[in-house]
Amino acid sequence: MLANEYNGFATFADVEDKELQAFNRGRVLCNMYVDNSENGKTNDKGFALIVGYFNRIPVAERASAQDQFLAAMKKEGLILAS
Repeated sequence: MLANEYNGFATFADVEDKELQAFNRGRVLCNMYVDNSENGKTNDKGFALIVGYFNRIPVAERASAQDQFLAAMKKEGLILAS
């Protein structure tokens, strides 16, 4: 079973509603980015947090979390480089 937190950040493993779970995860990822970036670039800590958090999400649920992360970033007016 997935731990319900990663480095103090909730993973929402206990949330049964998959849409809400993905939304919450996307918001946490966006917050990690915002809190650990400057001038549109994330620092090493932020990068490590984001990658580590994604690794704690089951593979089958990562795409929906990523979609919500990108939606949250867009809502904040932020764009990730591709």
